Amino acid sequence: MSKTVLVVGKAQAQTFPAGTTAGGIKITLGNLPSVMASVSAADPTTGLAEISAEILDVEAGEYTLTAQLVDSSGNPLGSPATAPALVTVPADGPATVTFDVPVSISGSIQ
Repeated sequence: MSKTVLVVGKAQAQTFPAGTTAGGIKITLGNLPSVMASVSAADPTTGLAEISAEILDVEAGEYTLTAQLVDSSGNPLGSPATAPALVTVPADGPATVTFDVPVSISGSIQ
């Protein structure tokens, strides 16, 4: 029996070159078709935004979950966040997957 998987995570602002147009955050679970996530406004205290998506018709199994910011043409921006996901399908209610997405990176120019 297949179920709907509810995906939740966090996103943080990152700087890109002028003229870059973000198209959204694409969520992929294994080889299933990708979906676009809903993104909330950033929390003023943490600076993090909530992301969420629903993936329909998921069978129980082991998957890799990927969240990727894309531009308006669907090309990737930055690095994707990935996590293993074990989907169990309970007798009632939706299947759920929760993952932690890396939300910051730092570096220095030498």
